[in-house]
Amino acid sequence: NKTLSYTDKVFCWGKYDYNLNIKLFPKYKKKFIITGNPRYDLLKEKFSSEFIKKKSKKKKIVIISSLMVYAIKNHPLANISSLNSKKVKDYLIDRFDYKKLISDKYLKLIDNLSKSFKDLLIEIWIHPKESLQKWKTIIPQNKNIKFVDNKKFLSSSINDIIYIHNGSLMALEALIKKKFVVSFQPFQSKFNNTLPDKLSKKVSSENEIILLLRKILKKKN
Repeated sequence: NKTLSYTDKVFCWGKYDYNLNIKLFPKYKKKFIITGNPRYDLLKEKFSSEFIKKKSKKKKIVIISSLMVYAIKNHPLANISSLNSKKVKDYLIDRFDYKKLISDKYLKLIDNLSKSFKDLLIEIWIHPKESLQKWKTIIPQNKNIKFVDNKKFLSSSINDIIYIHNGSLMALEALIKKKFVVSFQPFQSKFNNTLPDKLSKKVSSENEIILLLRKILKKKN
């Protein structure tokens, strides 16, 4: 309350944030307004261009958004024994099993893309929960594979020809930037039915992605 007494406005990311704050601090209800996530304002080219390094005009780029269980800094099931809810424990174990299966498929996909398209640059966008060093151990040095971490912004560059993900919120940014967005779903699960997945083109196999890429590369526009 003391902090809010010095504040002119508080920007809330959504209705949940707003409703929670006005309930906790009814005295300062008028100070809270809903603005949304500032990350999406940063997608505007005049802002995002400040964070993007100029890319080579020669190389076409495939972006793969990652959440690889083998590269996560802390084990996803760490401290699960301390949880009281069996329902939550079962959910976390199921999700870990799903992510492990997806991780295996992603590694095969990256390997196939790297071998099938020598002239493409494959950018693996590392999740904040992942370790760059672990990624480098999983995938040895390769000329057409690049790891991208820290601040990641999608430019309007035509070099980025396809964005591949599995439930990544970054896919929404890619869609806003009018990228060709694919949700890689090699098998059906309750976990691959998120909003980013629903808005993307669903692809179930590595071969399908390879065929898609060949079609995209043949097109002049």
